[in-house]
Parts: sequence; C-alpha cells; structure tokens
Amino acid sequence: MIAFASPLPFLRIGREIEMVEYDGEWLNSIIAEAALRAGHRNWWMAEDVARSVILYLAHRFDDNVITLEELRKKVGVALRALGFPEIDQELRMDPPPRQLSLVEVAHRASGGYELMFFHLLEEELGFLATAGVAKVRIVGLRDAARVVCSSRRWSRKCEELAAEVREFVRGYGSSASPVDVQLA
Repeated sequence: MIAFASPLPFLRIGREIEMVEYDGEWLNSIIAEAALRAGHRNWWMAEDVARSVILYLAHRFDDNVITLEELRKKVGVALRALGFPEIDQELRMDPPPRQLSLVEVAHRASGGYELMFFHLLEEELGFLATAGVAKVRIVGLRDAARVVCSSRRWSRKCEELAAEVREFVRGYGSSASPVDVQLA
C-alpha cells in the first residue's frame, strides 16, 4: 500500500500533474496579498480562510488532483461567503514556491563537469519558468560545489565554483526571466 505524505490533493500546474507541496502558509500569503490590493491592511481573516480551504481539501474534496484555477475558485467561494467579494476579485493564484536542490543537479551532471552542471541548472530554471513557477528557492550550494569539484572537503576550488554559481543565479534573477530566484 502506498501512503502519501500529505492528505491534500496534488496540484496540477499547466498540463502536467506536478507533485507540488502546498500548505496553509502559501495560501495565507496569497489571500493576504489580495486583501492588501483590495484595501484591507493586515487582514486578520486571511489565515482562517486559508486554514478552512486546506481542511476542506484534506477532508472533504473528492479528487486526488486540483488545478490552480479550481483552487482559486474554492478560495473565492469562501471569500464571497464571508462578504469579501472585493478580495476575491484581487485574488491571483500563482503556483507555490518551488525548491531546487543544487546537489541533485550536481549528481545529474556526473560530478566533475562544471559546464554540464551549469547547463542542467539553466535547463531546470527554464523548465520551472515555462511551468509558471514564480518563485524558486535554490538550496545546497556548498554540498553541490563539493560534488562538482569531486572534493570531500571544502577547498579553494569549491569556493570559486560557489562564487560562479552565486553570480549565475544573480544574473538569472536579474534577467528578463519571470522567475524570482533566491539562493538560500
């Protein structure tokens, strides 16, 4: 028997079913941003609306997959039922932030091949951009540098590669790409 880590349905982004984790915190931030755009500063009900939608999805929603548009409609129903249609009108359902592991990219580059590592990193960021992901958090820089440099310990070569990765990410984030890339 297979048991899923989360009782929430999978989130479909685009045409593919992405096993994207999402939670009340992400939904809360989307609702709070919509409330701010609608003129409600520090709207305290955002967390409660997010929590009730998450509980509904976890315990009452019948499907295993939900699209961003369907999720937006569920949140909109809750907002209108509470008497806040202006917040519903301002609701923008961006996909949840994604995390990208540089260590995984480094292993796929077969260790020791810097050019392949940067090519795969750019390819992965491009895929996320075309999937509609607005925010990407990149993790694992130190460990990835050690993998690519085939080094057990942190070395000058690792530091130089890490600096190149930081520069690459800064350049990618400042380019015309719609993806907000952050290096953790």
